[in-house]
Amino acid sequence: MSWTAIYARLCSYRVVFRNDIVPHLPPCSKRTDMHGQEVVSNTCKPGKFTPYHQGTEIWYPASMRPGSNYVECVGTPKGEDATCSNTFLFNYNHYELYTFDHRHYFTVQRDQLIGANTRMENNRVVVVLYSLLSSLLVVIVF
Repeated sequence: MSWTAIYARLCSYRVVFRNDIVPHLPPCSKRTDMHGQEVVSNTCKPGKFTPYHQGTEIWYPASMRPGSNYVECVGTPKGEDATCSNTFLFNYNHYELYTFDHRHYFTVQRDQLIGANTRMENNRVVVVLYSLLSSLLVVIVF
């Protein structure tokens, strides 16, 4: 059984912020137009030795401040919903934006994060993040 299949049994969602490139690495194969320009990512398929994401993506397309809108990505293909963060074509000239988004989840700069705790309460997922700046920085409930 693959790591993804095992993980999917334990955790049924994953959170992606805006244009974070890391959830798209390693990349699936790309489709290009007749001029060689990338037009869309091919779908990652579950299997041995291929990139694939487990579970439902929870995508924050604009902001992760308290009360921000998010999308529960339950379209097809499962785990690789083509209507969420997979809609972006990543231009390597904009890598600074993508790495910024990777380092700033829930308005916390990742290098300031010192701990996290996830638990279930009343059939909801509660995530608590701790930072160097304060003992309790943010609590997120899904």
